[in-house]
Amino acid sequence: MLVSEATQLFSSSTGFARRKFHRFSVPVSLHLIDRTGHYQYFGNPATDKLQDVFLEMTIFYMRICWMNFGERETMRLICVVVALVFGVFLQAGLMQAAETTQVAEYADHMAASEKIPGLHAGEHPLPLPTTMSHIDYEKILFPFIKSRAYAKQLGWSHDKYVRDTGAYVKGKYYGTHPAVRCFYSPKVMYWLTGNPDFWPEGRDSGQAPKKAPREGTIPDGGMIIKEMLPPPAARYEDMTEEEILAVLQLPSSAGCDVMIKDSSGSPDGWFWASVFEGQEYDTPDSFDYPQAGFVLACVRCHSVAEEGGTFSSLRNITGFSGEPIQYFVDNTWREIPTELQPYDFRHNPEPPALRAPLEPGPTRPSFEFLNTY
Repeated sequence: MLVSEATQLFSSSTGFARRKFHRFSVPVSLHLIDRTGHYQYFGNPATDKLQDVFLEMTIFYMRICWMNFGERETMRLICVVVALVFGVFLQAGLMQAAETTQVAEYADHMAASEKIPGLHAGEHPLPLPTTMSHIDYEKILFPFIKSRAYAKQLGWSHDKYVRDTGAYVKGKYYGTHPAVRCFYSPKVMYWLTGNPDFWPEGRDSGQAPKKAPREGTIPDGGMIIKEMLPPPAARYEDMTEEEILAVLQLPSSAGCDVMIKDSSGSPDGWFWASVFEGQEYDTPDSFDYPQAGFVLACVRCHSVAEEGGTFSSLRNITGFSGEPIQYFVDNTWREIPTELQPYDFRHNPEPPALRAPLEPGPTRPSFEFLNTY
């Protein structure tokens, strides 16, 4: 029996060896393990790949030994192999159970700390989107979002700080969204942590038993609100909460993107909405792209999320370990007077012209040099 990783250096040699054995009528079985390093599938007994390898080894060995079933030594070897494989599976199960218990205990320990915003928070009072048309739902959803009741009255969990969703280089932002700060409803936090204390109503009603983090699906009605601000996030490092909210509520602000879980509304189970200052509700006779609804353009990215249709992670949320993903941000976002800028950072079809020195001095470098370095 030959085992190799599918794309590693030795896979072709392993296949060649298999052909040689087969040519001389030697019973041979080739198994290729996808996307793992050389021999790493033997590194962790809890992985599905290792269990698959040992199961195939057992099947292969028993098939060979069956040819000489009458030999006592073969029977003894079969018993040994079966015992070893059973031991590996038992060890894998114990390790997986211990790991799950440790994760749950860690989540419980973290949730027991009153320093985590959102513990014992209140869920929103809105009905599910499928109970009415999306136009009628906008009329109750938009005022709720603009009131910021999720932060002021309900006390939802939220990101550690305003964070970027991409790099900011030479005056251009490459994020999937503007700079963001997300808020998470109790049902979403319960799903992320497995701790019922994040969803008191579910805990008291028996809908939220203790579970492993991210196990199962997000309960219907769970909501994620993404507050969006002009990038990059470095603008807000020294701002007070009042100053950040003033930017969020500007007429030019991107506003908020909203996700509401309603599993009966669409295959992905999410109702999407965009809420911003000065907007008007959709109308039945409008041909404009809807501001809220199921299966909107958001699905193009969220469909590839690992779990739940969301990229939410505890590393982003206040009170939990880790830090959000960081992106490169240069200083071109700063408001530098035009006459002090070395050259024009605006992205025009034509290369920006170099500015003449303000006073006699060294010759400025070429645009090609600046553009490259």
